Amino acid sequence: MKRDKLLLIGALTQFTLFIPATIWAIRQKQPRIEVAIARRMQQKQSPFSHGTVHVLNKILCSSAALDILIFPMAGLLWKKHRQYDALLTLATYWFSQLIKMGIKYAVRRPRPDPQLMRTTKPRNSKSFPSGDVASTVHFWGWLMTLMLGSKNISKPLKALSVSIVALLTAFVGPARIYLGDHWTSDVLGGYLLGGGWLCLSLYTYRKWQAADTSCVYPPIRRLQ
Repeated sequence: MKRDKLLLIGALTQFTLFIPATIWAIRQKQPRIEVAIARRMQQKQSPFSHGTVHVLNKILCSSAALDILIFPMAGLLWKKHRQYDALLTLATYWFSQLIKMGIKYAVRRPRPDPQLMRTTKPRNSKSFPSGDVASTVHFWGWLMTLMLGSKNISKPLKALSVSIVALLTAFVGPARIYLGDHWTSDVLGGYLLGGGWLCLSLYTYRKWQAADTSCVYPPIRRLQ
């Protein structure tokens, strides 16, 4: 019960903080302070470092890549007779994608201007919140939680999964600014939205576990 409350508080706190971040994004389309931050991060940028960060982000943290990876992830759970987990994995992920896109088009913040900083390429899509950041936090956070709750995975592998998720989460935000694809507040909004939705998804997951004790296909493990 205590963890349930912490998850709910975590979700509410992050969603509450997301509101002023959204207001800032609406009012500040090209904030000077965020231009300065991006220029500072790009100061020692080289073609090699830019290319490396771009490839890593594209493969491991981009919404496009995670939109594909979510299917084999759900398929593996289904094959392991965890249909409940598989369906909930798809439902929570794709619903979060719809929410993210709705917010993007409601805020309608333009991407960073190539005349103000270095950008990967011109983009017509909306900037707030960072979709890659929000998707990374939710996707890898959810996967890590399922792994931690499994009895069939060794402790060293669980520790490795936590480390990898922590590294990816820490990497994706600065990477989006470094590449010139997002403003700093876009990244902050992505962390808050992704983290809030992850907490809410896990809270719902635990509640459904408690309510549906007669489920034919039980989840990997009850998160106690």
